[in-house]
Amino acid sequence: MDVTTTIEAIRNRCPSFDKRVFGSAQIAQIDLEKFNPTGLPACYVMCIRENAGGPNQCENGFYQEIDARVAVVIMVSNHDDERGQRASARAERLKEEIIKGICGWSPNGDPQAIYEFDQMWVLANNRSVLAIQLEFLCTYALGYADSRIPDQLNEDCGNFDTVVADVDKIETPPGAPDGHIDTHFEVHDLYGDSGNTGS
Repeated sequence: MDVTTTIEAIRNRCPSFDKRVFGSAQIAQIDLEKFNPTGLPACYVMCIRENAGGPNQCENGFYQEIDARVAVVIMVSNHDDERGQRASARAERLKEEIIKGICGWSPNGDPQAIYEFDQMWVLANNRSVLAIQLEFLCTYALGYADSRIPDQLNEDCGNFDTVVADVDKIETPPGAPDGHIDTHFEVHDLYGDSGNTGS
């Protein structure tokens, strides 16, 4: 799951970080035991797991729900706080700020795919830094357009996206079609990707 919008949301909605919100590449380079506490607090966002919520639910299409787990690592300075009390209080306030910033919000625009808070745990606590990891859940769906099916159909059958039909309805009497076309209809852009409308 792409967390770009989540990083931007935290940067814009959580002012305490002063825009110091980054992705997983940056935190991978950090040694938490030798971390320089300048430039804190800071926040790092990454998707740490995705699991299928179940198999494909369509017999002739594709629909599968995916459960994504996104980690938000908060880092605050512990350098001048021997007991860690002030760092813990700062981390708690930052946690509340992040929860208020993204819980109930959809990172991909789908109103059904919203963030829910799941858990928190201490990632590191030493003389330099206190790092806590918040974990959020977001369930989104893979649909027909996300699958291989439309491209494969296009390769095998051509661009089948239009239905044209003439209808001769059953007349009463005689209880059968009379051989005259009663209505004509056309449906264009069956897969909703060309911007055409039906007629």
